[in-house]
Amino acid sequence: MIKYQQLQDREWLISEVTSKPLRQVAKEIGCSYSAVVCALRVHKINVVALTKTRRVRRSLLEEQMLPEKDKIILDYISGDRVISEISIKYGVTYFGVRKILKKWGVDMTTQKHPRSLRILESSKEDILKKFKAFRVGYSLASLATTYHVSYKTMRDTLIKWGVMPHTLQHRRVYGKGEEACNWKGGFYGAGKGQKYVYKYANNHPNATKDGYVMEHRLVMEKHIGRYLTKEEIVHHRDGRKDNNVIENLELVSDQGSHTREHFERSHITEQAELEVQQLREELEKAKQLLKENGIIS
Repeated sequence: MIKYQQLQDREWLISEVTSKPLRQVAKEIGCSYSAVVCALRVHKINVVALTKTRRVRRSLLEEQMLPEKDKIILDYISGDRVISEISIKYGVTYFGVRKILKKWGVDMTTQKHPRSLRILESSKEDILKKFKAFRVGYSLASLATTYHVSYKTMRDTLIKWGVMPHTLQHRRVYGKGEEACNWKGGFYGAGKGQKYVYKYANNHPNATKDGYVMEHRLVMEKHIGRYLTKEEIVHHRDGRKDNNVIENLELVSDQGSHTREHFERSHITEQAELEVQQLREELEKAKQLLKENGIIS
């Protein structure tokens, strides 16, 4: 089924595709490229046999660059323009332009200014300023995207300028503790009573590799005045793992006692819930009896 009325006219469609690219026909009608292709199939029109040439489907970027194809290739080979400058003009990525140039058969090794050095040199001061703010949000990837170059190009340029040592070229540098870019006060893990809260304590002997310790253990250690052993367990009386006030904490000597404590408490909770359910059933029966006797409505 052909949606657009103009595409339903077979003779008109033949005259259009004979003299124009399919994308241009679609643009003039206001439809998609696929709609034109679909109409050609419905009308059984063979474009290759009709025009004696093989039609190649091009990307939108290539269609934009085609009017200046010869100039773009000449400027690139002569070194007047680098890939970064071309990508900025068309508002696309570095690799998008590089892919089109390769498709056109351009020798990518003939460029006089490899890795878009000229455009980076012209923005050197701005790049260095942003690189100094590396730990507060600007990574090499974001710098490369900003200046339309590849990650490797940005990395090698910074190494060449002497501001980035070779030892850092394969890893990012983040601050620790309060200097970290995602510092949130030194706490994490709190979540509606179901998760333990961790607190940043980098100098603690039992801290994790990131420098965190469970907050309830820190509170108990402060209360008793010494470090806890690995066998000692801090129990939450109300069952909420994020309620770390000392009144809610209880020191248990070993894991067995802790497990037994939880079992006993869960058994008591189940018994209490059963009794509550029985009381509710008796209350409903009493209300029903009072209604039958007309005492309540």
